[in-house]
Amino acid sequence: MILSPGKEEFLYNQYCHMRKMIDSGTILLYLIFFVGCTNTNKNQDLSIAEFTQGSYGYDASLLKKKTKQVVELSNRKGAKVLLSADYQGRVMTSSAMGDSGTSFGWLNYDLISSGEKKKQFNPVGGEERFWLGPEGGQYALYFQKGDSFSIQHWQVPAIIDTVSYDLLHADSSVAVFSKKAELTNYAGTRFSIEITREVSLLDKEGLDQKLNMIIPHGIKYVAYLSDNTIKNTG
Repeated sequence: MILSPGKEEFLYNQYCHMRKMIDSGTILLYLIFFVGCTNTNKNQDLSIAEFTQGSYGYDASLLKKKTKQVVELSNRKGAKVLLSADYQGRVMTSSAMGDSGTSFGWLNYDLISSGEKKKQFNPVGGEERFWLGPEGGQYALYFQKGDSFSIQHWQVPAIIDTVSYDLLHADSSVAVFSKKAELTNYAGTRFSIEITREVSLLDKEGLDQKLNMIIPHGIKYVAYLSDNTIKNTG
């Protein structure tokens, strides 16, 4: 793909902006999906049978049926963001056109429906999430001290795989999750941490400001911001 000089400069400026936030110790992530359509949808909590697979409504109905705590951010323009406290406060999917709109996330329907907990890693899917590193090496969080760095010894920490997060606050535009954890790395160092994760739905003014541009009228979109922090409680 060839970018125009103006577009290339815009993407580079966004990259520099993200690097400054990461270097400051706070990770911020915003994702935007655009759909060129002006249709609106009523927000309805319907059963999975009333939606086609691949729609936001289908995925939302499945998660509400198969998991314990689902949080939904939404606005009157059709933007929806679905989060799950069961899956570490991750964004499972989103839509720019309400329940009948395309589900932008990927869900592992079989694993979610089964209720199974796999031993090493549970790839339930989703659209955006919190992760930890390093996975390998002398300070790895995914291998026990003395084990070889082979796939059979690789283990995703429960705090980012199977542990449910506490929901501290939720309304139509923002949700805040938190969880404390104890981790020991390959070198034997023990860490006591508290993870706080805030996901907010961006309105047009907020999105225009983040992108430093004006979103044209008639464009359907969904945009959200993820703010993740780790506090050393040890």
